[in-house]
Amino acid sequence: TEGLGRRRTCLDELKGSGVDDTCLVIVKFASGALASIDNSRFAPYGYDARCEVFGRGGQISMNNPSTSAVILQANRQGAVGGVVDESFPQRYAQA
Repeated sequence: TEGLGRRRTCLDELKGSGVDDTCLVIVKFASGALASIDNSRFAPYGYDARCEVFGRGGQISMNNPSTSAVILQANRQGAVGGVVDESFPQRYAQA
């Protein structure tokens, strides 16, 4: 297993603090399978936590709780859907 990672501070309020807000990791497993992990502390539309796994047997995903289960992605202009909770405490209050 091997990996490569890169990190960066993009948010002005974190620059110089030693805290990175964005990172990318690519992992190659012993089987040859590849995984990519993207992480960012900034999403302008609210707190974002998703996971997607693709493989020969199919795909599984965990998406953000939203005010709507419908997401419209009709063109390359982006997607339109429900409102995503803005913060971690809002998202996981029941936990």
